[in-house]
Amino acid sequence: ALPVVVVAAVAVASFGLMMLTSRGGQVPFVPGDLVGFYGPLGRAWEFAAGALLALMLAGAGAGVPAGRRVWHLGLPPGSVEGLLGLAMLVASLWLIDESVPGPGLRNLLPVIGTVLILHAGVHRTSPVSRVLATRPFVALGDVSYSWYLWHWPLIVFAVLLWPDRPLVPVAAAIVSLLPSIASYRWVEQPIRQATGMTRARWARLLTFTLTPPLAFSASLLWVANNGYWNDRVALYGGDWRTAHVSRLAGCFVGLPANETPPLTCTWNAEATGKPIFLFGDSNADHFSEAVIGAGYALDRPVTVFTVGECPFLDVVPFGSESDKAPDNLCGSYVSRTLARLDSLASKDEAGAGRTEPWGLVVLSSSSGPWVPEGDAGAVDPLSEMNVSADYLEAVMTTTLNKLQALGLQVLMVQPVPHFIREPYDLHYDECSLWRILGEGCEVHMPQAFADRMQGNWRQAAVRAGAATGATILDLRSQFCPDQLCSTMLEGVNVYSDAGHISVAKSAQLIPDFTEAMRRIP
Repeated sequence: ALPVVVVAAVAVASFGLMMLTSRGGQVPFVPGDLVGFYGPLGRAWEFAAGALLALMLAGAGAGVPAGRRVWHLGLPPGSVEGLLGLAMLVASLWLIDESVPGPGLRNLLPVIGTVLILHAGVHRTSPVSRVLATRPFVALGDVSYSWYLWHWPLIVFAVLLWPDRPLVPVAAAIVSLLPSIASYRWVEQPIRQATGMTRARWARLLTFTLTPPLAFSASLLWVANNGYWNDRVALYGGDWRTAHVSRLAGCFVGLPANETPPLTCTWNAEATGKPIFLFGDSNADHFSEAVIGAGYALDRPVTVFTVGECPFLDVVPFGSESDKAPDNLCGSYVSRTLARLDSLASKDEAGAGRTEPWGLVVLSSSSGPWVPEGDAGAVDPLSEMNVSADYLEAVMTTTLNKLQALGLQVLMVQPVPHFIREPYDLHYDECSLWRILGEGCEVHMPQAFADRMQGNWRQAAVRAGAATGATILDLRSQFCPDQLCSTMLEGVNVYSDAGHISVAKSAQLIPDFTEAMRRIP
């Protein structure tokens, strides 16, 4: 009776601990790893359920009565609980998925179902027990524990190597049956059946069992800290996916674009030079390190305010929420920002009688697509844009004139190449570990292909710059040396995704922005 009481107490305590932590509760002095999904303290009750069943059957004696047929049903003993347990296990395959929080009450379904099937096995006449007693199921049951230990590591590594193939986890689970059979035959069974083992035989068994995994783990640890893999994997798992400084500072906002540039989004505020402003969409945000760095180099304050999906132009992003909500057009981003600039201009020491520009605005935006106001004109089918160069030139010129009317100089940055079109599309999330350790995940695209995709925008920017006197900064050579655009250059991961450059690449562009700003009279 005492073992039953002890095991039952463990089961109740473990189940209570699981329910407490599954609802966000915390247990003092208990690390979270011990009570999480794989934590032993929160899962011990599942093992205790099987132990209680074994203890109760052992207490009932080896001779278990054959039993009688279920009243009125004419079924062999154990049939109802066996079929009910099987139904609970099958139901758990459909009822438990990633949307069901766990561990929690959901775990009762498979655990109770398993206990019912095991108890039904006492009565060998149960149909479920008779099926499970056949040779194939017995053989599978023999290696089931080894299979349980082997299947998950193989699934994890297989998914890392081939992340974009949905059947890979299933195939890995099936393949893991082979090492499971081997470990059952040459590890599990010899230990279980060992009789008269000498110390020498135990030493050999433990040596050949423990040495290979320990040596393999130690080798991987050394390679990860010192070898080629660390350098290679770091290119795809380091700070290249870190958000840019302006976004981290809260100076990048989403739609609706009805916010006024915050005063806290200024770097090097104590500098005495003329202020620099960075406006545009996420393709302006990804230049924040470069522009801020140039501001420090030139002793000029830098203010950044960017809006996702919104260029600093009187256009509407194609397919965005803004074209469905007239009150929240990206135009409000432009108008509110212009109003803030006008307010700052009126406070400038030169006042209304100034003859020198009092600040510089850096504009950068994605090259599309945008919704045109009316006839878009002829567009290249390969273009990123659905509007003509003439239309883009008109809206660019309008914006540039408004900024210059406020006494501001303008530096417009041509868009960086985008890796969004096959066969030169970039998908880091589909990049397998095998590719990372091999040829890598970088993509190379002919500059002519990129120029054709962004031709309308680039042509319009050159025209608008010539018409207004604004400066156009073209960074193509920094991304496409020798007429070939690449996502990795000189060991630096240039892109964070298909259309945005990484923090490291933005920092590399500080000298380019510094020199471009220095040349503006």
